[in-house]
Amino acid sequence: MKKSPLIVDNLSKKFSRNLKRSLVYGGVDLFKKFFYNSDNNLNLRKTEFWALRNISFELKEGETLGIVGHNGAGKTTLLKLISGLLYPTNGNIKINGRLNALISLGIGFNPVLTGRENIFVCGTIMGYSVDLIKSKFDDIVSFSELEDFIDTPIKNYSSGMMARLGFSIAVSIEPQILLVDEILAVGDLNFAIKCYRRINEFRSSGGSIILVSHSPYAIRANCNRVLWIEEGKKQKIGKTKEICDEYESFSAEKDDVSSSKTYLDKNFIKDLKLIYTKKIESGSFFNLKILIESNKNIDNAMIGINFFNLSGQNVIANNTKEIDFKVSLQKGKNRFSVEYDNLILNRGSYYLNVTISGDHINTQYAATVNINKLEISSKSDLYGAGLVRLKPKWNKG
Repeated sequence: MKKSPLIVDNLSKKFSRNLKRSLVYGGVDLFKKFFYNSDNNLNLRKTEFWALRNISFELKEGETLGIVGHNGAGKTTLLKLISGLLYPTNGNIKINGRLNALISLGIGFNPVLTGRENIFVCGTIMGYSVDLIKSKFDDIVSFSELEDFIDTPIKNYSSGMMARLGFSIAVSIEPQILLVDEILAVGDLNFAIKCYRRINEFRSSGGSIILVSHSPYAIRANCNRVLWIEEGKKQKIGKTKEICDEYESFSAEKDDVSSSKTYLDKNFIKDLKLIYTKKIESGSFFNLKILIESNKNIDNAMIGINFFNLSGQNVIANNTKEIDFKVSLQKGKNRFSVEYDNLILNRGSYYLNVTISGDHINTQYAATVNINKLEISSKSDLYGAGLVRLKPKWNKG
C-alpha cells in the first residue's frame, strides 16, 4: 500500500498580538522544550489567540486538494506550517516526498541579486544540488518568459514577474508535493492559464497539490477534494462540488452588511425595490420586477442592471439605453420589468444591483448595492471554469 504524500494530524498554531510578549513566550517555550522536553503550553496566555486549531487531513497521491475560507481563516498559516516556515504549537506533519511551496511573493528571493542568481539561491534553499539546478535552469527561464530580464535585480521586478519566476522554480525542479497560495492571482491571464495547465500535467504524472484560492472557479476546475477552514477550525472536508456549494452559500450569508445599502437621492426617488425569485437553476427563465416611487416627473431616465459575483466581478451588465427603451418616471409609483429567457450564469452566488440615473450614468438618482442576492444552482455535477454556461449544439462532421 502506497504512503500518502502528506498527513496532517491534529495541527494547531497560536500567535500573540503583541510583539514583545510573542518574543518572551517564544523564548520560554523553547527553553521548556530543550531543557525539560516539555510540549508547548496549550493554554492561551495574555494577548495570544489560536490561528489554527486541531486541523487533520490526508493528501492522496495524484490529488489536488483545495483549501477555502475567508480572509484570516488560517489558510496561509497552514501552508507555512506544512512548508516548515512556521513551527506548530501542537500536532504533527508527516511528509513523504519532496515538497515545494509557492506561498507569497519574495519568499526566498534576495532583492539585490538578479533573477539568474536567485534561481540558484532558491534552489539551494530547497535542498537541490547545483548540478540539478543547472540542468533545469533553461526550463525555468523559458517557462517564466523572463529571458530579457533574467540578469536584472529582483528589486526591479513587478509582482507579476516575481510570481512567474517563483512558480517556474517551484514546478520545474520536479517535487512530489506542491503548495500553491493565492499568488497566481497577481499574474496576467495568459500566464495563469499556463500555470494551471502545468499544474494539471503535474497532477497527471502522480504529483500532489494543495491549492489555496478565493476563486470558486479555480477551486472547482482544479481540485478533487476541498478543505474548508473558518476561524482556524476545520469546518468540513469532502468532494469539491459539495463543499464549494455549501461554502458559497455560507459566504453569501456572511458578507458584511455594512457594505450593503440602497442609495436614494430623495430629491428625485423616494423608494426602490426589486421583486424576483431568489434561487433559480442556471439557464432558466428569470424575471425581475423593479418598483420605483418617484418624488417628481423624470424624463429620459435610464435603468441599469448588474450581476456581480462574490469576487466583485461585474459578470453581466444591461441597461435600457442600449436597446433604446424609453424610461419616463411619473411622480408616484412606477413599475418596470425585465426578462431573461435563459440566464446563463454559472453556478454560484451573485448580487443583483440596479441603478436609476439620468441621461448620463454619472447623474445617479438611486441604486441598490450588494443587498439583493441571487443563488444559481445546477443539477449537473459537471462544472465549467467560466462565468457563464452556454448551451451549444454539437454536430459530427
